[in-house]
Amino acid sequence: MLDPLLRQPPNAPALPIYFLANQVYQFSYAKPIYERTGGIFIVPKLKKLLLFKTKLRNTNAFPGVKTFLNTPKLLYRDIKSLGDFNGIIISQSATRIIRDRAKSITIFMGHGTGDRKYGDNAKVLESYDYHFISGPKHEAKLKDAGLSIPEERLIRIGNPRFDAYINGEIDREACLDHLGVIDRSRPTILFAPTWQSGHVNLFRFVFRFGRELSKHYNLIIRPHHFEMKYLPLVRGWAMAKGLKHVYYSNPNDLVHQDTFTIFACSDIMISDVSSILYEFLVTRKPIILTTHTYDDLHNMPEEMNVASVSELYDGSPGTDIAQMVADNLARSDNLERYEGLLENCFYFNDGRNTDRAVDFLTRLDHR
Repeated sequence: MLDPLLRQPPNAPALPIYFLANQVYQFSYAKPIYERTGGIFIVPKLKKLLLFKTKLRNTNAFPGVKTFLNTPKLLYRDIKSLGDFNGIIISQSATRIIRDRAKSITIFMGHGTGDRKYGDNAKVLESYDYHFISGPKHEAKLKDAGLSIPEERLIRIGNPRFDAYINGEIDREACLDHLGVIDRSRPTILFAPTWQSGHVNLFRFVFRFGRELSKHYNLIIRPHHFEMKYLPLVRGWAMAKGLKHVYYSNPNDLVHQDTFTIFACSDIMISDVSSILYEFLVTRKPIILTTHTYDDLHNMPEEMNVASVSELYDGSPGTDIAQMVADNLARSDNLERYEGLLENCFYFNDGRNTDRAVDFLTRLDHR
């Protein structure tokens, strides 16, 4: 427990900790560690600072640290230029950090382990001192990207975001209350598509799913951060059509609508190639995949591919998505199907992933 006279927990790492990301939602991956170690969050733009303040209001985990709106401590800086920083820098983004190696230690944590490639910046990952590794799939992605990272720099901790779900710390009813879900006798579907540059991926199926699934189920629509701007249009369309039992989730709301909080509300998920597919495995609940037009994906072993155990929806005429959902919910082998894939993709899954990360950080007293 925090001593109210201290500005950090008594067992915090000796070196200051900084968390950085290009987007606010990416900080959700660092949040479990922050709640144990303290630290400062770095954002690169003023509008993101304001979003951070709005979405993380009253989530300061350390009363000894006084901040505006009681958020975690925040710093507005160019995240690529941190030459004057002395401490541990944990990054959620594949960003090359300009820093003084004699003063700082960098750790790449990332923000998901899906099948999409890291992009043009993959080689910058070799510049980090350490990598927090969530599982075999994470390592397979690094290998497929052609990266050469020495074994001693790979720190296998598992996924800290799993801990709250595994340890039963998420209040499903409170989440449903926040979303405004009325009929809780209905199964709840999470529709969480990723984004695609050049066109709106959300629009491929959202209108059809809204019409067909809301007749029998609660439907939670959770766009990717980059497509949140289209959610008012979807909401307006649903209202104009008089649709009920359709709800909306904001990935930037790291308090009330964190990804794993929404998982606790959901009985089944529909997505495409988002990393959220693999994180949902921790629930051992069924997954339906939609077809997509991505061609720049990692080449993953079959035992690490969610498509190997999930049904595919292509939207062709006569395809009944509501019946597909019903069939998947009724399957008796869901636990077996998804448990195996979870173990193939993520290490540990014992509710102690954050412990492993914090234990490593506390050993970084000096280089």
